[in-house]
Amino acid sequence: GALALMAERYGVTLCVKAHVGASIYNTPTTLRLMEAISSPAFGIDMDPSHIYRAGENPVEAIAAVISRVKHVHIRDCKGRQQGPGSPANQANGRGDIDLVGYVRVLHEHGYAGPLDLEIIGAKAQGYTLEQCVVIAAESRQYQPCRGNAHLVHRLHHRGNSRPTHPVEIVKAHQRHVVRNAKASLSDGLHRSRRHRA
Repeated sequence: GALALMAERYGVTLCVKAHVGASIYNTPTTLRLMEAISSPAFGIDMDPSHIYRAGENPVEAIAAVISRVKHVHIRDCKGRQQGPGSPANQANGRGDIDLVGYVRVLHEHGYAGPLDLEIIGAKAQGYTLEQCVVIAAESRQYQPCRGNAHLVHRLHHRGNSRPTHPVEIVKAHQRHVVRNAKASLSDGLHRSRRHRA
């Protein structure tokens, strides 16, 4: 509370993120904190991967705290283990989290604040720069709620008359993004080598 009051004086916003293994780690502990600190300079930083690994549904969790969300992380993960897993499986759409539903809640509530596409552990696990670029490009261009009209059109013209499931759209978008990222990276490296020569 005292830090939030100081933040008010300086025009700063403080955020707390529910984190696996910390004192604030899930929706109930986040809601208790929101009730204890009413300052407008205090908000919630939502990270679906921590909420998911705490055994909760991130879509329901963000809906419960959206009134105080001031910063958003978007990171996927596979499984509910302590850590978020390999960097490749943290790329948006590769894990088990319903990021389509998560982002939909943000849109429905008019969230327009900062959004952080987060991937960790690449250096520690020896990922090359090329691998990091592909993961970053895939995460950056993952747009589960907009920008997929061309993919919907392509999927509908495979002879499937039923409406396309959003997950199928997202997976097709992933393949499209990875192909483009690899092509761009390859072209950039080729131009760089030719320039040095």
